[in-house]
Amino acid sequence: MRETARHLERVCTDAVLIARIGGDEFAILVSENRDTVSNVARNIIGALYRPVHLEGRQVQIGASVGIAFMDGSTPSDFFKKADVALYAAKAAGRNTF
Repeated sequence: MRETARHLERVCTDAVLIARIGGDEFAILVSENRDTVSNVARNIIGALYRPVHLEGRQVQIGASVGIAFMDGSTPSDFFKKADVALYAAKAAGRNTF
């Protein structure tokens, strides 16, 4: 997870917040608009797809990215929208958003 966090920090330089939620899930808060947020998602997926060396072995991971917009939501509703978006991305296949 530390290596994943390092990749996210390198890619999401304009992020307001990068936090591990639990397990293998992270939350990244950016102030991008609807036109550019897909580029952020692509960059995250690309960065995490690169192989990493772990305990002498090369490991490749993937990422599913859920995108949600505040649009006047309460923090609780925003988190729920992000969670739904994440699971929709996971259901659509690997390395997608």
